[in-house]
Amino acid sequence: MTTYADMLLIIANILNIIYNIPQMVHTYRTKSVDDFDAWFLGLRLLYNVLWVLYGIDVNSMLVVGNSIMTIIASVFIGYYKFISYMERRKARQVIPTNIYEGSVVAD
Repeated sequence: MTTYADMLLIIANILNIIYNIPQMVHTYRTKSVDDFDAWFLGLRLLYNVLWVLYGIDVNSMLVVGNSIMTIIASVFIGYYKFISYMERRKARQVIPTNIYEGSVVAD
């Protein structure tokens, strides 16, 4: 028999999927994560890892499933955030080139 709390968790899981999947699709299509703060993603990941541990402790697979969905979304978006950061970092690097190949240029 399903309890009231279980029904709330099922609704929460459905809503979690509804709000995470479209964001993941949008991130994949645009490859843009500039509007996400790295702290937000890191804390969101930590928060949901703690919920997974709690769900395991109280033996609630609904809590575990809900948190794992958010962890997957956070890691997915975090991956694109990391790739974006590395591309910007690479673009800022200046590679010195010697145009004159050893010749001395007078002022």
